[in-house]
Amino acid sequence: MNEEITKIEILSYTVAFYGGKGFQDKIRVIISLYDNQTKLVAFIRFYNDDEKTEKDFIDGNGMFIMNVPNSSYLDIIHSLRSNRAISLIYYQEVAMLCEFAEPRGIPTQNIDTSKIN
Repeated sequence: MNEEITKIEILSYTVAFYGGKGFQDKIRVIISLYDNQTKLVAFIRFYNDDEKTEKDFIDGNGMFIMNVPNSSYLDIIHSLRSNRAISLIYYQEVAMLCEFAEPRGIPTQNIDTSKIN
């Protein structure tokens, strides 16, 4: 078992919806996550709510694979659409999508408001 914590900052994503007999009728949505180099680094696979999901894992190419029920879709897409920093963290067969208070790409700075009329 991998004991290291792996963290990747996520800056963009794409969403693919599947119908018909794809993925043995178990997976209906896949979100692809990209890092700041526009490199594909992870997939979030959404299983039908009544299906047993696989454990999260990192594949042989270093790609994060996160498996969640369809009922999690709205919460996850809401976080991705926010302007907050997003990271994917993997530890002991669990992938976590983390939303941080700091806005994406906007560093915190102190503003002197005493000069504003």
